[in-house]
Amino acid sequence: MPIRLTIAIFLITLVADSGRGQTPKPPLDPEPNAFYRWQVGLRCAEHPILSDAVRKQLARELRAALHAAITPAGDVEVIDFTKGADGKIPLLKAFEEKGWAALDPDPARELTGTKTHILTVDYRDGVFHLAARQLDGFTGIASPLLRKQTTRATDMLGRIAALLIEPDFGPVGTATPVVGDNDHVKVTFRGAAISPPAKWVKPGDVLMVSAVRDVLKPTDPKNPLPRDFRGQLPTLRTGVPYGFTLLKVEDRVDDTGTCKCVVLTRFKDPFGRDTLGRTARGRTGLRVMKLATVETKIRLRLVGPDGTPHVRGSLITVAGTDLDFAAQPGPDDVLKYEAGVYRSGRSFTNVACVQVGVEGGRVELFPIPVLGDDTVLLRFDVKPEDEERALFARDCNDYLTKVATLASSQRALFDKVNKLLDQSKNRDALAEAEAGQQRTTEGQKALAEELKQLREKPQAAEEALKKMLDGSEKQLAAVTKGRADLDNTMTLLRDVAKKSADPAKLEVEFRAKELAERIKELTARGDIPEALESYDKLINLLPGQQDLKDAREKLLAEWRPKDEDHRKARDVMKKWATLKTFDDYKETVFELKRAAELMARKADKLGLRKLLNTFDPAIAALGKMVTDADTTTEDGAKTVKEAQSLVDLIREIEEQARRDLKKLVDEKK
Repeated sequence: MPIRLTIAIFLITLVADSGRGQTPKPPLDPEPNAFYRWQVGLRCAEHPILSDAVRKQLARELRAALHAAITPAGDVEVIDFTKGADGKIPLLKAFEEKGWAALDPDPARELTGTKTHILTVDYRDGVFHLAARQLDGFTGIASPLLRKQTTRATDMLGRIAALLIEPDFGPVGTATPVVGDNDHVKVTFRGAAISPPAKWVKPGDVLMVSAVRDVLKPTDPKNPLPRDFRGQLPTLRTGVPYGFTLLKVEDRVDDTGTCKCVVLTRFKDPFGRDTLGRTARGRTGLRVMKLATVETKIRLRLVGPDGTPHVRGSLITVAGTDLDFAAQPGPDDVLKYEAGVYRSGRSFTNVACVQVGVEGGRVELFPIPVLGDDTVLLRFDVKPEDEERALFARDCNDYLTKVATLASSQRALFDKVNKLLDQSKNRDALAEAEAGQQRTTEGQKALAEELKQLREKPQAAEEALKKMLDGSEKQLAAVTKGRADLDNTMTLLRDVAKKSADPAKLEVEFRAKELAERIKELTARGDIPEALESYDKLINLLPGQQDLKDAREKLLAEWRPKDEDHRKARDVMKKWATLKTFDDYKETVFELKRAAELMARKADKLGLRKLLNTFDPAIAALGKMVTDADTTTEDGAKTVKEAQSLVDLIREIEEQARRDLKKLVDEKK
């Protein structure tokens, strides 16, 4: 059953004592010398097996187990209200009338300072069914989960009940802002002078936050205040939690019971409105309760404002980390969409800082406490224009893959033609060049028409998508230049075939021109080992030209790694160009990112040029994996989703490398 983290907003009217001229409210007392009072209300179903004796034994065993768990910080009382609540504890009376809904946020419920757990026990078909949930009377926060367990053994009831309840004890505290730092607060825990809270609270733990207010106490209709009443109006203290705002403990709790916490929220003003929609006006302070978080994989189900699932869930990207929202998710942090549910491939510890967005569009943040492996329900509105944009972005991605594939095929053609020329198979080289040129021309013509159609769509004016199409157009222009270079080579080959007066001299002239053009092209692409090899062939062909030897030595010196780290970065780039499988790309992409950053720091213009020419083949290979994937299967859908995230990351690395190279070239000018 999904955990519902969204709570309906009730319309309420409260009178706050925040008018002009009134004395500012004193800060909340963190109560370092207070004992924890923990009440457990036991309510059993009417069944002969749940007799008075069984209930008394359960109460004794439960109290003994919980008392041992919190001593010396507090004490435990178990109250059996199976036969009815006496009214002394309002929550138990409310539970009789409303059930578990009695624990929902209530702006008129007074904070008692007491933790109250409700434990229900039913007996059906030979099985005991236990359920428990807590309402904390210091903060007004209810434990997010209704915990459930079953057993067939009567003598195990006390033990199972304690194991069900004890994790949600949750130490509580008071939060105060950190001056000059809106991203952090300091928390001082209750009872810290009696029992060090450090045994319960560790770095990485997650706290839920509530807004505490002192509001006017409702007037008893039977005893109204006199019309001429001039005294202080009676007030009561209430607490209502914040939605999607959590605190994560950053350092250990010190000897005063205080620690620093980072604020995790989806809102610009994390403490602006509580779950009932009330603003900070009239707020007395902030209190917190530690949640019983765990380490496990997470599952999310997204629905629209009306509660219905999204028809095109595959357009929505869900990713997250268990650090904070400043940490950018990597490929392993992307949740996979399967059968209407987004599932993580790895475990999250204590919290999931989830980012939800429609492909390439707006992104919303959801801090989610990791409480178990149940599916968490999130409301996320996908507007029609968001869907249209996402579909167009997908078309742009597909188009970029097609252009990358064409560019990669053209480079493979160049390599094949050059290899034939090196073997002096001029006729074969000409035939291969002519056939390949025709294929490239046809592909380029079709892509140019498709680009024109994409440019006509209204979404093409958006900056990010326009940038993507501009990048594709530049790659298409590079293909055009490659066609012109190949045309020149074919012209030379045809001239060689026509002239035969001095075949040997003509062959030397042709080879010299072809090798000089090849060196120029290879150097521009950053293929320096190949350019040096072509220099060797040209020098061997024209041994008397010293300028060729000098140019080769200069290029070699510029290409030589500056140190061991630089060499390793070059090796990563070399490895990247040989990858074959999706897992290889996924495992190496972050190494490549670091290598690109190091080459930029080393002012390695040649290395960056070579790096830029490895991206098209990689994108083309990933595009083929997507095309070949069977999206009707879980594995196929997973590959498509992961490949898209990987391509996005590769594009980011490529764009940064282009910026770095441009900066280096401009500086030299």
